[in-house]
Amino acid sequence: MRYMRYIVFFSVTILLWTTICEGVIKLPENLTVPAILAFGDSIVDPGNNNVIKTLFKCNFPPYGKDFQGGTPTGRFSNGKTPPDLIAAELGIKELIPAYLDPNLKAQDLPTGVSFASSGSGYDPLTPKLLSVISLSDQLKHFKEYIQKLKVRIGEEGTNNILSNSLHLVVAGSNDLANTYFTIGVRRLQYDISSYADLIVASASNFIQGNNNLIFTLLKSNFPPYGKDFECRQPTGRFSNGKTPPDLIGSGYDPLTPKLTSVIPLSVQLKLFKEYIEKLKSIVGEERTNQILTNSIFLLFAGNNDIATYYNVGVRRIQFHHLGSYADCLVAFASSFIQEIYRLGARKIGVHSIIPVGCLPGERTLLGGLTRKCAEKVNQGVTIVNAKLSYETKSLNQRLPGSKVVFIDTFNPILDVIQNPSKYGLEVVDRGCCGTGIIEAAGLCNELSGTCLNASAYLFWDSAHLTETGYRILAALLESATPMQNLCFKLVFPFLLWLSFSVPLLEAVINLPKNSKIPAVIVFGDSIVDTGNNNYIQTIVKVNYPPYGKDFKGGKPTGRFSDGKVPSDLIAEELGIKELLPAYFDPTLQDEDLLTGVNFASGGAGYDPLTSDLASVLSLSDQLEMFKDYITKLEKIAGEERTSKIISESLYIVVTGSNDITNTYFGTPLRKSRYDFSSYTDLLVSYGSSFVQDLYRLGARRIGVFGLPPLGCLPSQRTLKGGADRQCVDIYNQMVELFNNKLLAEVNSINKQYLDARAVYIDIYNLPIDLINNPQKYGFRVANEGCCGTGTIEVAFLCKYTCSNVSDYIFWDSFHLTEKAYRVLVHQMLRQTIKSFI
Repeated sequence: MRYMRYIVFFSVTILLWTTICEGVIKLPENLTVPAILAFGDSIVDPGNNNVIKTLFKCNFPPYGKDFQGGTPTGRFSNGKTPPDLIAAELGIKELIPAYLDPNLKAQDLPTGVSFASSGSGYDPLTPKLLSVISLSDQLKHFKEYIQKLKVRIGEEGTNNILSNSLHLVVAGSNDLANTYFTIGVRRLQYDISSYADLIVASASNFIQGNNNLIFTLLKSNFPPYGKDFECRQPTGRFSNGKTPPDLIGSGYDPLTPKLTSVIPLSVQLKLFKEYIEKLKSIVGEERTNQILTNSIFLLFAGNNDIATYYNVGVRRIQFHHLGSYADCLVAFASSFIQEIYRLGARKIGVHSIIPVGCLPGERTLLGGLTRKCAEKVNQGVTIVNAKLSYETKSLNQRLPGSKVVFIDTFNPILDVIQNPSKYGLEVVDRGCCGTGIIEAAGLCNELSGTCLNASAYLFWDSAHLTETGYRILAALLESATPMQNLCFKLVFPFLLWLSFSVPLLEAVINLPKNSKIPAVIVFGDSIVDTGNNNYIQTIVKVNYPPYGKDFKGGKPTGRFSDGKVPSDLIAEELGIKELLPAYFDPTLQDEDLLTGVNFASGGAGYDPLTSDLASVLSLSDQLEMFKDYITKLEKIAGEERTSKIISESLYIVVTGSNDITNTYFGTPLRKSRYDFSSYTDLLVSYGSSFVQDLYRLGARRIGVFGLPPLGCLPSQRTLKGGADRQCVDIYNQMVELFNNKLLAEVNSINKQYLDARAVYIDIYNLPIDLINNPQKYGFRVANEGCCGTGTIEVAFLCKYTCSNVSDYIFWDSFHLTEKAYRVLVHQMLRQTIKSFI
């Protein structure tokens, strides 16, 4: 059986996958990934532990507080976890379900499931200690899955699915953190080197070859877990939302899941076998084989093993040196990998173990009075990771047709912990839940409380990351991991997309209780235009490559960036919809009107002359479009509901840059009649009239963007910045003059209209800091765009691009990259959203 080819080894942590991203990843030609199949621990368990008898579960609040609907699902985080994001970004499906989920449908099998069990590990002792599902049991489930798949789609279809799916193996953290360091059973038998070998061997055997439904305490099918999952539903995922395969404490060491009564890797393997059988029954043997061969398998385990080793002591009695326990863990991991390989997996990603010694829980238990990172634990992790990395290279040579990839998550996470402000985080030594120093699973509950702003925290509870943390890590992996083989070409477009969600992004901004924003409606220029100019007679349009290169499918849409623009990101972060459509888009549907549209036109300005010079839609034109929109909305939703939508929607006005750079400084038409002060007065007057017109049409929540530091745009540096291309001070002085006047006028409007919520939005100071300190935000280049030479190109002059857009603040010489826009939008919403309510 020529099943799996791509197995991604996310040794125990995946804590990591995710962040800033853009729709669906564009795969290389002739390459498909039909399914995601996950094995391992809590990092990738989406809720298996909810239904087994174990303490290792988190299906209760506050887990899931930032998931869709704020529902605890059993995910060990506040929101989504990597597997959810991987599946969504590969365009497979939004969530990877737990194989043991009683609501699992037959139609879910062909696109993948998760056999993972929180608390499991490579070491068979690890799942035994926690009473969870071992890798061997997960493999049995996988075999059952294959049979089911054959029945459904036939043997040929099953073979195709298995061979092309992405198999994720995530284990090992529990082996080190629990079985080796905490319980100590393995530490009495092995030094760290030999235990690392044991883990790798277990993983290797597994490749060649779900807790909600078993009796275990390691589950999370209760609130607050899943609070940000769909419908605020706890599913067994150990997070506030999604987890890496759709991420919980299994391990490589079979003892680790036993200690907490969770699903060991052996049982996860059984589940996988069962999954294969189910898959065969659905799509047939041939298609099942194809699915397995082409799927990506991610292995996340080992973290619990290490924690158990140091904290429980059972393994320390057997393995006196961590080296021997490391050998043991590597042996388990290697066995597991080889076993799933024998079952058809080919694309296998093995995640390294994370710096377990820096988990809030480990700091409390082993970090002394000052709660420093437990260095002896991290040293043990380093030994296991080195052995595991070596073993994955060996497996690639020994397993024909395989792509086994070791993914380092230790160093990226450690850098985030050591330099939190660099990534927009504030707290890294404790979790958001309760005191943050010890709470996890059952200790993190509705009574323990949570922090006010989860997006400022790296950790959700004392052992698992927030969704923001996961997203940051994905961005780091994109730049840190070599793309030398097919597996990385497959996986890293996703990570690259995620990297656009930047370190500061939190998936959905939480609104105050009893408040709602039903729609986002946008006016302005190219900063927010999502394609209106595609349908008018103007040269100011960008519906051609390389624009949109990082958008869904790499498609140019008329957005003046590589991916999404602020209008999309605002709607996305408010949880309204992923994209804000252009009002002129001929494919616009009636239901799109209910949640908002975009009237902006690239090249427009407050000054009517600006729009005339570019032959684009002026603000008065956009206002007429808005009136037409209201009429259409009334026909769809009725007058009463329309009135409610109009009054509660968020209105965004983003314009003025073209007035200063093009009309005032670029032509003599206004400069000959107005000085700085009088022209800025004119612009503010136009702006004020527009806002008041919106108010009279029913708008109440109106956000008016100030101007950015236009003198620091790459094009203006080139034209007026001298030989050194410095920021042009005279431009920025005029911008600051305008912004001060606009702020005063917005405040005046609020006093004039007492029920108005007009808000001035400062986009000058953060961009200045971004440009002056790019590395602080994860950028490298601030004075050039990614497109062409980066010094002057925009629109049709933009022909070729840089190799790594995530290094750049600017996409072309005038517009930002999606990654930079995400930084600005996220911060802007955090600072201003309450002002609109």
